[in-house]
Amino acid sequence: MLFGYTLAVIAGFLFTAGRNWTGQPTPTGVALQAFALLWVAGRVLMLTPYAMAAALVNAAFPVAVAIALAIPFVEEPQPAQLFLCRAAHAARHGGSGDPPFLARNAGLARTDEFAGRT
Repeated sequence: MLFGYTLAVIAGFLFTAGRNWTGQPTPTGVALQAFALLWVAGRVLMLTPYAMAAALVNAAFPVAVAIALAIPFVEEPQPAQLFLCRAAHAARHGGSGDPPFLARNAGLARTDEFAGRT
């Protein structure tokens, strides 16, 4: 239950913050109710013997949230958003964790330093 609740809190935060970061609308009204219903359905299905349905619904919630958040972020990209996306990508695919590698992927270092031109 903790993981399901935490995911709902993070989704709610990102829907609110996404609107502030981009100035674009995020789900409200009926669309937001559909997200709430999807989340509640995942919680209820966990109490039933339908494990596969519970797994599918629980997997569908973060995918639906990601799609709903991608729309405003793609329509109105901001430099800070691009930095966060690059930093998340670098953290996820950082390999050895070498700081220059992370800096390069996160867009923190000058590109000419890595091209051999200093």
